[in-house]
Amino acid sequence: EELVTQTRVRAIVLGTRRGDPNAKGQDAFCPSSEGWPPFMRVNPIIDWEYNDVWEFLRVAQLPYCSLYDRGYTSLGSVHNTGPNEKLLRGDGSYGPAWGLEDGRFERAGREGG
Repeated sequence: EELVTQTRVRAIVLGTRRGDPNAKGQDAFCPSSEGWPPFMRVNPIIDWEYNDVWEFLRVAQLPYCSLYDRGYTSLGSVHNTGPNEKLLRGDGSYGPAWGLEDGRFERAGREGG
């Protein structure tokens, strides 16, 4: 909020996808939500699926949070996030997030996910 109210920022590029909990009603370009200062949301990956994100990150060799290498597939707070059971290996360790075969289980490591 401070970024928008105290600077000349008028648009913010986000990583929101349609399946995200806060994505309802959003498109590639859409205004900020009621109660927020006015700015344009830019959602370039709104129509991407879970595996599209991982393919892009890996092909482009972009850095990402190390928790994803330890079985986390969706990050919330320290109180509601854990490794995704779909990535649990026989030895008790977890595979990396990019190994999740079915993106519908992306939030399986989140409480209520």
